[in-house]
This record gives sequence, structure tokens and C-alpha cells, in this order.
Amino acid sequence: MSLSEKLLTEAPFEGGLALACRWLVENGDARRGLDMVRRIRALVEDGGWERSILATWLLEARALEVLAEDSSLALRRALTLGAETGFVQVLADEREWLAPILRDDRRGWFDGLDEDYRRRLSACLELSSLAETGVRSTSTGAADSSELSERELEVLASVAQGRTNAEVGQSLYISPSTVKKHLENIYGKLSVGGRLEAVNKAHALGLLRTPEDGPRTV
Repeated sequence: MSLSEKLLTEAPFEGGLALACRWLVENGDARRGLDMVRRIRALVEDGGWERSILATWLLEARALEVLAEDSSLALRRALTLGAETGFVQVLADEREWLAPILRDDRRGWFDGLDEDYRRRLSACLELSSLAETGVRSTSTGAADSSELSERELEVLASVAQGRTNAEVGQSLYISPSTVKKHLENIYGKLSVGGRLEAVNKAHALGLLRTPEDGPRTV
């Protein structure tokens, strides 16, 4: 079975493939592991498997660390992709080597990332100093525009137009699974149980605008 066929028969870069690459990286053949990770990423990028793409960037960063080479580009790409897709656990699983690097806030690892994502990731990685800089909820629990990221607002606005997850993803150039992840985050922030309730509450809070409202102000 070819590598591409294997990727189609199991979750991309999950299970055996990831373990094989990691074993090479951690057991004295990091260069070979790095080459394999980069070849696999070309395949998962073609398939649009965002979780797997993120995992390959993380393992590339780890391989470069082991090789004592500059891993900053790969790591920044992983953090940016994590924030764009909302995935936290993929990075949290790498806390053993990742947390010590991210604690060096002189590098500005979290600069430009969504505040809520930074807070959630910091908490998972036990980076208390960074978690403390995140956006805090109001004491009443009411949501406002600062608690929803720009991407979440875009997703919610598309949902308010009656679009399916697939249609939202197509309009925003993201996968339906990423749309679903954003919606789960939105439901949690707004304390609602579904799409209609989220849209209604967002309108009530002024987070979504109707055509007659004009541009939204923050």
C-alpha cells in the first residue's frame, strides 16, 4: 500500500504514521523523520486535513529542535494554524517539550493570536503568566464582541444567513469540521445549545448586524 493510499484508509497522520515519524525524531534519526513529515504534509495539505497539517508542523518544529536548528518558523506556523482552526489538544499533547519554549515570552509566540485561543492553550500547557493575560469574562457572564474572535463572528454571520456548515466553510475557505469547531466555541461563549439560539442571542447582544444596522462598531 502506498503512503497516499494509507492516508486515505486511516485518519491522516494519526496512529501508525505519526508514531513512526516521532520514533525517528526522538531516537537518533531526526533528519529522516523530518523528511518524512514534510512529505506527509504535502499529502494531507492536498486533502485539506487541518488537524493533521497542524500535527506535521508541530513535529517538524520538534525535529528541528532535536537537530539544534531554527524551529521558530515551523512553530509559529503551528500556533497560527491552531488559532485559525481552534484546535488546542493537538498542541497540548506536546506540552513536555513545547511548554518550556513558549514560556519564553520574549519571542512573542502569542503575538497576533486570538485572545480566547491564547487563554485556552495557555491553560492546557500550564503557562499561567500567559493565561492571565487572556480576555476575562464579565462577572455577569454576558458575551460581547471582544469574547468572540473575528473568525467566529464571520462564521456566526454566515450561519445567520441560513447556510449549512459546508456552505459556511466554502464561503470562508475553511473545512466543515473547522466550522463545527468554531460553532462549538461560539455555543460555549454564548452559553447556548444550538445554531438558532446562538444567532438569536448574538442579535440580542448586538454582535450581528442586520442590513439596516450599518457597519458593526466595537
